[in-house]
Amino acid sequence: MKLMVSVGIFLLMIVPREGSCAMLNLTDEVLYYIYTYIGKEIVDYSLTQPVGKYSPSIKAKARKLTYEDGCEQPPYFPNFNCRELYTWDIYNSTRTPFSLPINVIVSHKGQNESHIIDVNNATIQYWNPEDLDRSLQYTGNYPEKKCNFSIEISVTGMFAYKVKKVGDDKPKQGLHGIGRVSYINPMLAEYDDLTLAYNISGTFKHTVTCNPSKIEA
Repeated sequence: MKLMVSVGIFLLMIVPREGSCAMLNLTDEVLYYIYTYIGKEIVDYSLTQPVGKYSPSIKAKARKLTYEDGCEQPPYFPNFNCRELYTWDIYNSTRTPFSLPINVIVSHKGQNESHIIDVNNATIQYWNPEDLDRSLQYTGNYPEKKCNFSIEISVTGMFAYKVKKVGDDKPKQGLHGIGRVSYINPMLAEYDDLTLAYNISGTFKHTVTCNPSKIEA
């Protein structure tokens, strides 16, 4: 059975290198942007809390998970006492001050089911509906399918800041559009002054373990 491939706007499908992990820290990216483009002596800044009289308006959202073309799920054997394990290994992950829940659809016992995972500050996520032993080393006796996935993270609004010195006519404190933070990192894309987007990516694994000696009637 093939997974549904979502159709929509996304940056690119990053093919991860298994075993590697890089985490983009959104708060650190904003700090570096302030230091580079606004002022050198930073007093305070925030994506979530007021700085003086200025309150940020940042919101973040994880858009639909997109699987690579041809992503398939392993066969299900309804009479073989099968159990299933779902793993999302995230190699290009992100840390933000926000929750980033996303609804994923997987095949469980031959039927599509929805499950919510939070991809913020996560390098791995599981769905283990039947308490399968995750430490078990699976062999060729266990059907398992892997495929790459990508999720676009969209961030909108303005962050608040205060600095002691500026290099030009920028205000020493105020609000600034999050989209401009893309100037400092090629992984980030600016849709407009108030909208920033970037991808996280990884590998999805769906493992089915069956015990033919306990065939269900």
